[in-house]
Amino acid sequence: MAKYTPRPWEADHDVVLGPRGRVADCRETGHAAALDERQANARLIAAAPDLYEALTNITECAEAGADGVNMDLWIEQARAALAKAS
Repeated sequence: MAKYTPRPWEADHDVVLGPRGRVADCRETGHAAALDERQANARLIAAAPDLYEALTNITECAEAGADGVNMDLWIEQARAALAKAS
């Protein structure tokens, strides 16, 4: 089990917020990133728990030889996580 701030994480402009407050602040990157880059970074960070869960589920299904129906469910979960990161 991963140890990180519980979900949900949401990007709010260039800051990532979780149920306990700020998870990440993309304004503090150490370089002068453009606003659109900071916002993209925040979206990617906010999607991290969803991406982790989707990859874990896909890996477990593949290793167990799961049927196509289960794999389709996890692929849809992965697609939703990727859309959140975009």
